[in-house]
Amino acid sequence: MIRWPRTLSVLALILAGVCSGLRADDAAGVKAARELFNLWSAGKNDEVVARSEEKMRAAMGPQKLAETWAMVEFQYGKYVSEQAVEEIPAEGLTAVRFTLRFERATLKIRFVLTKDNQLTGLWFDAVEPVKDDRLPPYAKKDAFHEEQLTLRWGKYELPAILTLPAGGAKELPAVVFVHGSGPHDADETIGPNKVFRDLACGLAANGVASLRYQKRTQKYGANIKPEELTLEWEVIDDACAAAALLRARPEISPQRVYILGHSMGGFASPFIAQRDGKLAGIIMMAANARPACDLVEDQVNYLIHLDGQVSDDEQRQLEQVRKATAAIRAGRPDEAGEPLLGAPNRYWADIQARDNVAVAMRLELPILILQGGRDYQVTKKDFDIWQAKMGSRPNVTLQLFDDLNHLMIAGEGPSSPEEYGKAGFVAEKVVSRIAAWIREKRQ
Repeated sequence: MIRWPRTLSVLALILAGVCSGLRADDAAGVKAARELFNLWSAGKNDEVVARSEEKMRAAMGPQKLAETWAMVEFQYGKYVSEQAVEEIPAEGLTAVRFTLRFERATLKIRFVLTKDNQLTGLWFDAVEPVKDDRLPPYAKKDAFHEEQLTLRWGKYELPAILTLPAGGAKELPAVVFVHGSGPHDADETIGPNKVFRDLACGLAANGVASLRYQKRTQKYGANIKPEELTLEWEVIDDACAAAALLRARPEISPQRVYILGHSMGGFASPFIAQRDGKLAGIIMMAANARPACDLVEDQVNYLIHLDGQVSDDEQRQLEQVRKATAAIRAGRPDEAGEPLLGAPNRYWADIQARDNVAVAMRLELPILILQGGRDYQVTKKDFDIWQAKMGSRPNVTLQLFDDLNHLMIAGEGPSSPEEYGKAGFVAEKVVSRIAAWIREKRQ
């Protein structure tokens, strides 16, 4: 559930309060903005801060600027070139938006400057991924076809992708994919990896349809009011809408619609099943069984010890996380300090208060629990809890894959965030296990 790497939508939300108004200015503003971008991309973050006004310095110090650039390169690859630049008409300040090409996407990044060309705001306005036609070796292009749909819940509309096995069969089983924490696209793209795309085309080759969609926090993240962010708003509403959309499709059997939740989506799956009431079953992939604060502390502790050394700054970060989680556990999120991992502390309090294991134990529908043995985010500790609590139940199937990480991609040795930056595919044995389990449920 950890928000690694930090996401563009969360960053835009954090910085929204820094900007108070924009104005068009002359070419001097473009020149100053380009200089700031060049300093930032070169890692000269102290110089960027020196050319920032007071509110911006408080919001984005050298460390946070460095982390943000590392996150951009992790998610979208190395910076390639500037494609275009424009000034945005407004009042009071200078706004300059660059269209920048990275290896895996084109980003629109907006720099906001004061009258004397100090940085006062930094926004990520849009991301357009580079088309990626890579498919895992177990998927064949002629084995499936895809249809673009729109998923609706109230005023929210999300682009969605329906993947159907080739051949025009009817009464198909179908799976709704539910994302992990943080904003995600429909493919659940993490670095060069596309977890839901791999699962969708792999399952289609096994006769299982699926629906995946852009997560609400990615499309609408910049407009989220922190007090409105809850698990229902972020995850459950749209998952239920997606299940209803599948049940209405003529190719799909309404009695054979499943939820597959990954990470936080797995944590949320019992709540989705409880509210929906019509699901054929749930698949919980890398789903935590421990409270959110326990998980966060373990993840941060693991990461800062990964290289065998703990710096003073890392120790301070860990102490801040422990202070925040203690306040959240005590039901005092307003005393937690800075937002924990970039999300509002009241949001964490909402997650912390939810007992997904207790809800799962009340469900009678089929449940498949999958876990990677090399997962440092949701670990074997969680799998062991699921095993102890639910392993003897006839409606529950559990399976541990010793060599897989949090993305269900194979590897060796201790897992790390850098591993997610290496291109791979969801392991075929995961796809095969899910497909076999769905076939078993028809009998």
